[in-house]
Amino acid sequence: MLKNKVVLRIIIALAFIGTLLLVEAGPYGVSKVATFNDGYGTLDMKHYDVEAVHRALSPMNEEGIRTYKLYYLMDFLFVLAFGVFQIVLIMDVYSFAGNKVITTIVISVPILRGISDIVENVILLRALYTYPKVNEMAIRVSSAATEIKLLSIKVWGILLVGGLVGKLIQHCIKR
Repeated sequence: MLKNKVVLRIIIALAFIGTLLLVEAGPYGVSKVATFNDGYGTLDMKHYDVEAVHRALSPMNEEGIRTYKLYYLMDFLFVLAFGVFQIVLIMDVYSFAGNKVITTIVISVPILRGISDIVENVILLRALYTYPKVNEMAIRVSSAATEIKLLSIKVWGILLVGGLVGKLIQHCIKR
């Protein structure tokens, strides 16, 4: 049983790393998208508005738009892999707590991050399909989802460090 658990965690970590590399440096990754829009890259890790959407998309030719669309399709895989990775890691770290309320709270953060990321991706992908027409309200919603996503990643990191400290304290007390 322990061996299967370790193998599963290795697979989850490799899926996370693999999809991260795919969206960052793959054939449809951020760096490839940046070659089509004067180095701007993708919108999904920045603060943006309708003007920023136009700045990012206006220099792009048809191949650039196609590459950017494929980036978001690859990013859906990353959202899933990162979410599973975050949940498994945070559950392992907080296993010492033994409290369902704490577990629910720490798991809800990566779930919120994933939902926000999906909302963001769907809206930005739609913007790519309708460009040069851009729905300002949709971009505002997408930008808010991006902000929630980025905040959730920070909160998750703080929870992870806090959980590791808690686990260390518990370990020291048991000794």
